[in-house]
Amino acid sequence: VRFVQELEESCQTVEALPDLNGQMVEDWFRQVLEACLYGMRQSGETEAPLEEEMEERFWHCTDIAAVYRLLRQGIQAEIRRLKEEKSLREMRPITEAKHYIQQHYQEALRLEDVSSAVGFNATYFSTLFKKETGQNFMDYLTELRINKAKELLCGEELSVQDVAEQVGYRDLKYFSRLFKKLTGVSPSDYKKLYK
Repeated sequence: VRFVQELEESCQTVEALPDLNGQMVEDWFRQVLEACLYGMRQSGETEAPLEEEMEERFWHCTDIAAVYRLLRQGIQAEIRRLKEEKSLREMRPITEAKHYIQQHYQEALRLEDVSSAVGFNATYFSTLFKKETGQNFMDYLTELRINKAKELLCGEELSVQDVAEQVGYRDLKYFSRLFKKLTGVSPSDYKKLYK
């Protein structure tokens, strides 16, 4: 939005110049394009062909309005692409973290263990995890463990103590309190309900 506003203001300034000619429009086009490409390179790699493509398309423009549209559309598309690329880069470690948690949820798992496994410091990872999943690490792990516990309580003939241990809780009282808090019923009542 800010880019479009600034581009529009810049275009209006150029259009208002006395004796506006093709060379002035070309110079303006190059200055805007270079400034945008410079900014994009600072925040992430931009596609090398973008400059060449914009340059080639510039020569098909018949007036300053067409040059304005070319700049707006081409640069907005590149900004969108860079945002999507950044989002994918941020999602990859979270996907890896979820996979790691799925494999190790039965263990005494800490945020530091998971962040280290995906190559991030704990503070940054914690922020990124919350942003991508909508939950903090501990809530995510607890929800996963309780869902696994529900499956085990419904299926196999395991005691509540065995289920608690299989999903990573050594303290039966703590597990029972947590289970009841999240499901509304105790693990033993849940077992009876879904047996």
